[in-house]
Amino acid sequence: RECDWVMKYNLLQAYRAKRGIALSHPRVSMMDLQYHDIDMSKGIYYRLVERGLAERITTDASIENAISNPPATTRARLRGEFVKRAKRKEQGFHRGLGTSQVERPGTENRATEGSFQIS
Repeated sequence: RECDWVMKYNLLQAYRAKRGIALSHPRVSMMDLQYHDIDMSKGIYYRLVERGLAERITTDASIENAISNPPATTRARLRGEFVKRAKRKEQGFHRGLGTSQVERPGTENRATEGSFQIS
């Protein structure tokens, strides 16, 4: 087995070397993004799996389960709970990588940075 980031690094290095381009080249950046594309018909990782060059260590069923039931101690669960509660209260909200913001009519919007607690 090879670590995902090591496999991706080796793939990008081979691509670069074959074409004689720098790591900063836009084609390398595009390949970097395509590697992690979750669309199974587009993601480079999935092509590697199909060819037997990468090994999956989880199943589609376990991924689907984690979407509905994320581990209790993760930010994913907290983000999901934030969205559920905002929807239940019919409040608008915004989510970013480091922020969660609820829209409150008539008041200044508030944002939380990083992880947050649900009460």
